[in-house]
Amino acid sequence: MSDELKRRHFLKSSIGAIAGLSAYSFTNMDLLASANINWERKNALDPNALAKDEEFWKDIQKLYKPSKEFINLENGYYSMMSEPVRESQMTHLNHINDNHSYFMRRERKIDKEKIYQQVAELAGCSTEELLLCRNTTEALDTIILGLQLNKGD
Repeated sequence: MSDELKRRHFLKSSIGAIAGLSAYSFTNMDLLASANINWERKNALDPNALAKDEEFWKDIQKLYKPSKEFINLENGYYSMMSEPVRESQMTHLNHINDNHSYFMRRERKIDKEKIYQQVAELAGCSTEELLLCRNTTEALDTIILGLQLNKGD
């Protein structure tokens, strides 16, 4: 098997597991309901106006539970999840743990398809045009390794 085919096989086989871990976040659409944010009003605002809306950012800030032990000034390395996202991820992780192989054999594929459909709708593309990656490095590596580069490029 060529290196290119090995990379493709790895990406295709690992994306399901990654998407499965995130499924609950995408399928639970009331995830941010606890934030008490008027999303319809915020969505109607011009992005520049929203960026300056201090009340909005105070509401967003309430979704996070920063450490009382230190001040994090390094969000570029690793940034925390909001509490609703963390709680959702833990609920889904508990579901996977409770249902282990049954989930992986029966539910994971369905969750993955739901996630891809919802993200594709959000992005305005088809599911065939979409690839979900774990992080920026993996995404860039996927693109770079897929490019046919020649000497001097």
